[in-house]
Amino acid sequence: MKKKILIVDDSKTSIFMVKTILRGGSYELLEANDGLQAVEKTKAALPDLVLMDMMMPNMGGLDALREIRKTRMTQDIPVIMVTTKSESGSVEKAFEIGCSGYVTKPINQVVLLARVRQLLA
Repeated sequence: MKKKILIVDDSKTSIFMVKTILRGGSYELLEANDGLQAVEKTKAALPDLVLMDMMMPNMGGLDALREIRKTRMTQDIPVIMVTTKSESGSVEKAFEIGCSGYVTKPINQVVLLARVRQLLA
């Protein structure tokens, strides 16, 4: 059965890039354009993994992660933050809230695929 991955980013270009990287992995790829949609789609689709940007309109990635971690049925879904924010404070905050991995943009294809495979294993 195909693993479901929810890609969350307000940039169509970023979503396209991630989809291109994951295309060969026979995953079912879903998308959301902000944190609010991410929370709704995570609860509705129960993906096996979420790849989430931090800086988005309506609700940012960290707030969305907080909401996902609050609900019993979504609290254990792995979430990888995929973001341009590389300073240690942002990384620490994301892990404190409960992210499962952290990948910086521009995305290194090898690093992203390794994290995805590791968390879906």
